[in-house]
Formats: sequence, C-alpha cells, structure tokens
Amino acid sequence: MNKQTFLVEIGTEELPQKILHNLSKNFCNHLVSEIKKLKIMHGNVEIFATSRRLAIKIFKLHEYQLDQNIKKIGPYFSSIFDLNKKIPKPAEIWAFKNKIDILKTKFLERNNGYSLIYYQKIKGKLTKILLPEIIKKTLEKISAPYSMKWHMDITPFVRPIRTITVLLDNELINMKLFNIQSNRYINGHRFLGKNKLFLNHANEYPSILYKNNQIIADFNERKEKIKKDIKSTARKLGGIIKFNSALLNEINSLVESPNIYYGSFDKKFLIIPQEILIYIMEVKQKCFPIYDINHNLLKSFIFVANIKSKSSTIIVADYEKILYSHFSDILFFITQDMKINFADRLLKLKQIIFQKDLGNMYDKTKRIKKLSIWIANTLNIDDKLIKRTALLSKCDLVTQLVNEHPDLQGIVGMYYALNNGEKKEIAIALKEQYLPRFSNDILPSNIIGSILSIAEKIDVITGIMILGKISKGNSDPFGLRRAGLGLLKIIVHNRFHIDLNNLVEKSIECYNQLQQTKKEIIIDFLLKRLLSWYKDKKYNSNVIKSILIFRPTKPMNFDAKVKAITLFYNSKQINALLDLNKRIINVFSKINKNVVLPDKINVKYLVEHDEIKLFQVINQINNIIDHLIEQNNYESLLNETMSLIKPVNNFFKNVKINVTNKKLYKNRLLILKNIKEIFLKIADFSFLKNSEL
Repeated sequence: MNKQTFLVEIGTEELPQKILHNLSKNFCNHLVSEIKKLKIMHGNVEIFATSRRLAIKIFKLHEYQLDQNIKKIGPYFSSIFDLNKKIPKPAEIWAFKNKIDILKTKFLERNNGYSLIYYQKIKGKLTKILLPEIIKKTLEKISAPYSMKWHMDITPFVRPIRTITVLLDNELINMKLFNIQSNRYINGHRFLGKNKLFLNHANEYPSILYKNNQIIADFNERKEKIKKDIKSTARKLGGIIKFNSALLNEINSLVESPNIYYGSFDKKFLIIPQEILIYIMEVKQKCFPIYDINHNLLKSFIFVANIKSKSSTIIVADYEKILYSHFSDILFFITQDMKINFADRLLKLKQIIFQKDLGNMYDKTKRIKKLSIWIANTLNIDDKLIKRTALLSKCDLVTQLVNEHPDLQGIVGMYYALNNGEKKEIAIALKEQYLPRFSNDILPSNIIGSILSIAEKIDVITGIMILGKISKGNSDPFGLRRAGLGLLKIIVHNRFHIDLNNLVEKSIECYNQLQQTKKEIIIDFLLKRLLSWYKDKKYNSNVIKSILIFRPTKPMNFDAKVKAITLFYNSKQINALLDLNKRIINVFSKINKNVVLPDKINVKYLVEHDEIKLFQVINQINNIIDHLIEQNNYESLLNETMSLIKPVNNFFKNVKINVTNKKLYKNRLLILKNIKEIFLKIADFSFLKNSEL
C-alpha cells in the first residue's frame, strides 16, 4: 500500500503566547485521534508551532483507510421458520431496518434457537477524500480561552485564520474552511526574506521556512536554541543565567526567528532590591537578568528579538533606554516612600476601598489581625510578632512604588519593613502573605507568613461570598479558588490542626455577621477545593469521596485518612474489610426499619463463643480508637480494624443472628452496628469497590 507524507499548516494572526504550546499539542492530539477513529494507519508525527502557525506533519500515512469487517446479529427466534414456513417477522423487520438482503445472511445457533447473522466487508476509502472532514472536525474540537467567531458561519477559533495548506506528498488537498481556500502558499517572516513561500511537497516543510526566513518552526527545537544561545552569551559576559521557565516559554512563543542581543544598565541601579530589578527586567521588558557565581545581579541583561538587525546597536540602545527609565522611576519612588515611616502608613489604608460594601483596607487589616491572633492562639503559638505583622500587612499598598507596580505588593512591604528596623521574620512574612500565587507556587517559609496567608485568604473568600459573588464555571474573577486551594495547602503542609468550621465562623464574625447559610456555602466551597486538589494529586476519586461524604472540616484529618486508605487500597489489604462492610450493610437492609436497638451491648446476652470473641475485639479497638483519631494515625487504626476480619467471619459462620429471642437478636445486631460505626469513623467503605483494585 502506498504511504505518503501528510502536512497541514494553519496560518494565523499572532497566537496568544501563553497558550501556544498547549494549543499545538491540543491540535495534534485531536487530529491524530480523528485519523485513528477512521482506521488510517500512519508513522511518526511531528508538531510545529510559532506565533503565526500551527502545523502537523505525519509520515507514512496510508493511502487508504483499513477495510472493515462488519458483523450484525439479528433478534433471537426459536425456530428457523414460522408456521407459514417463512423467516420469522422480527428477523424480517431487523433486516429491513438495517438495509440487509436476507438472502445474504446466515443462521446462527443460539441457546436452543437461532438468529440471523450478516457479514459485510467495507472497503477502505481513499485517505485524501477523508482529510478535509478530519481537519474540520479537529479545528472544531480545539478548545482555547477567548475563542470567538471571525466569520458569521464558522466555528469559533482563538485567532483569525489567514492560510490553510494541506498536502499529501506533492498533491494539494482541495478544501475550504473558515472562508479560506487551501493553497500551497505559507506565511514567511514578516520582516525577513519572502513574505509568502510556495510549497511543492510536504517534505519541504519545515526546512523551507528556515532556508528562506531563518524560521524555526519546531517549538522545542526553537526553545533549546534560545536557551543554548542565551547561556553562551551569558558566559561571554562573565555571568550565568537562572532561567525563568514561564518567561522562556513566553519568549519562545513570541519569536519565530530568535536572535540574541545583550545590553547593560548603570551600576548605580544595583542598590535597588534585586527582586524589584528582576521583576522589571523579566515581567516588564521580557529580558533575562545575568548573575555572578554567587547569584548576585550583574549590570548586564540579555533579550531575544524576532529579527536579525544590521543595526543591533539601535535595538540594544532602545532596550537600555527603557530600562534606564524604569529603574530611574523605581529609585525615585523608593526615595519618596522612605520619607514616611512604614508603620505610619496604617491609617492611610482608609483611603483604599477593599470591595464595595466590605469596607476599606484599614478595615481589612483589622480583620486580618483578629483572624491571625485567633489562628495563633488555636495553634498555641505566641501572637506578639503576629499582631505586628498583621498591622503592617497592607501598609505597602499606600506607597508610590506599589501604586505604580501593584505586582510588587508584599515584596515592597518586606524591604520597607527591614529598612524601618522591623524583625526579619516579620518582613519575610509580609512578602510571603500572598503565597501561593498559582498552583505549583512555593508556600510561606515561616509560621508567621503561613498564619498571615491563611487569614488573608479566608478573609477574601468570606467577604466575597457574603456579597453572594460565587465563582461559576471557569470564571474566577476574585481568585477565590486559588485562595481556597492555597489556604488548604498551607494548613496541610504545616500540619496545622485547624478546623475549617471554626475558621469560617471566626471570619464571618470579623465581618460582624452571623450567617449560618453563608458558613455552609463557604465550607462546601473549601471541600470542593479539597476534592479537586487530591484528584490532581492522583488519589482515587472514590477514596476521596468516601471521606468527603462526612463533610470533614479538619484538613489534616482528611489528609491522613486519604493517605492511609490509599495505602491499604492499593495493596489490596482493604478488600476483606470491604467484604465485611458489604455483608453488614446487607444484614441491615433486610431488618424491619421499626426495630429499635439498645444503646449498649449487653454482655448477659453474649452466649456463643464467637460473639463473645468478637465483642472482645470490638472493645479492644474502641479503647484506642479515639486516641488514634486524635493523632491522625489512621494507618494504625486500619491495621487494628483488620483484626476484626477473622472473628466477624466466624460470627457470620457460627452465630445465627435472626433468632426468636428478641434480646439476643437485637444484641447481635448491635454488635454489627458497632463494627459499622468503627468503619464510618474512617470512611464510608461502600464507596470503595474490590473490582477497582
């Protein structure tokens, strides 16, 4: 069978740099999936992505899809012919509905009866005929934020499409999509070489782009070249690079033909705190700072441009001029801000609204102070430094530097606090109160910062939810999901014994409100974050749900349960407990709902050896269960429950439960109820199934 090279390139306007890599993988996954569905065999797949194109190249794509052997079986009937010596009516109806010629069917013997069976071989279609629909379906399935319709009659896409090129070897596949007719022309570089390039053959891609325009179409290849060239340039300048992966990916997504340049700034600016200089260079100017071997900033920087200029001095001078302007402003702001003692800014927070109907930032500071003190007292931690930290927590919001660069809040607070003689642990906590800022971010490094961060996050969540502004769908304008997840991570990481029920209650109280309904809504919201977080950590969703069914409000307790159950679940040790739980549930499902059981097991009615033995084991577990739960030692508790397996099995085997003596009957039911209650203190085992192990 003939095998061909297949190429599809979608030329677009500039694609969003933050999603380019995922967009290209999404494109490839859906395309390969559609090809696989149609049973078209192929070889290796290559992905290409730049700011102006998404492309897939597939080698050894078969000329035809595979032939399909179809087997259809009709309804069952007891004899081949009915009383009129005809094929039974149900078989005729089946054949008619499926457009099958009965003469081409055979009889299949089935359970003392028959069915008609039909075999059909469907010859595979030409691949090139199927490709337009494959590409159309692929583009329809690509999901990306901010997609929109660029023409009235087409599917939304992330950016306007300008060219579509589809080749099988040297053959152009004719198709029209997004109001664009496919052709052999692909976009070159906007400023280098030819603007349009003509493709004769799929195998010319992507080399034709590099040959004519120095465009590196492969995302990873381009990224590695940028890294290599930046490292090399840094060495020449006597320094090293600490790559910011987010910045590297962003730069890689912005340029098609990467060219490395370097510049420098006045040494006087090195008195500015290093984190602020890095922020300006990386975030504002997309530059790579250079460090010495001790990780101190040098006065040089590297940047990547999408063109190779004959007048590189002009490009470098422009960058240096912009950085000089930024750094000069920073120095000015710092000089002005230092004229006011940092702590004296507290009352100025009254000028900044936190949220309409929720007061100002001074009100928020007072709430954070109350919450922080409450958390510290709950954890038996001295609150002296925490009080001071909470009072200073928002003071940098009224500085000129943060007013100009809001992203620097916390960082500015740390340096200004140190400058005013505050303790180092207080200053660090001021910086780290906003951690974690995203899913894989670091957590606060000290206890004060951790407590302040919890207080900050629960205050935001409570306030916004009191206003009824709950996150819906993918929308999270107030960052509540991020705040909730961060709060839980800090509690679990630090092994803080904090009850969410009490924390939320205290937070609502700080708003001078007592709203039970809001409290339940907030706790439900946090429990959903727990579910999401532990699913992301690849814990079995049924294990998680078996615990969440009880609405656990102690994250440390929840974490310990999940880990212990998972350990037993994965090792299959828990299977026997699940079987016991199922047998006990079955017993209670059959008893009269009006049966009232006594409060305690009566030893007088323990007459059989196996029920006495089981009662003793239950007592042993009940004597230590509260202590183990208090220590969050669910692994030991599960080990203890394993001791129930043999006596319970003997109990079911040798002791009759449903006896005529009602006192014996109820006593035995109560024994089983006690076991069920032990299980429920760990989880609801009915969520767990042996078959999943």
